[in-house]
Amino acid sequence: YNCKSYMEECIRSIRFHCAPGSYSIVVTDNNSTDGVRDYLLSISDNITLVLSDENLGFPAGSNLCIQYSEKDQDIFLLNLYSLYKSVSIY
Repeated sequence: YNCKSYMEECIRSIRFHCAPGSYSIVVTDNNSTDGVRDYLLSISDNITLVLSDENLGFPAGSNLCIQYSEKDQDIFLLNLYSLYKSVSIY
């Protein structure tokens, strides 16, 4: 919620360290007002964006992401302060 710069870094780190086609990104925006929605809409290729009309908090936002995730893939719930590194997951 309202942390556009962190969201940009989080998504950039995933895209940098993961092979194209090996992941999907699902983001719930909890009614941010800092321009993060516009940013996410501008890079919406390969991103599923779930827009909430209220700030649901991390747990409820994560539950929304799970509902929109591909059921046959592993799911990692990252808050937007997380940066993915090449050695993050083995």
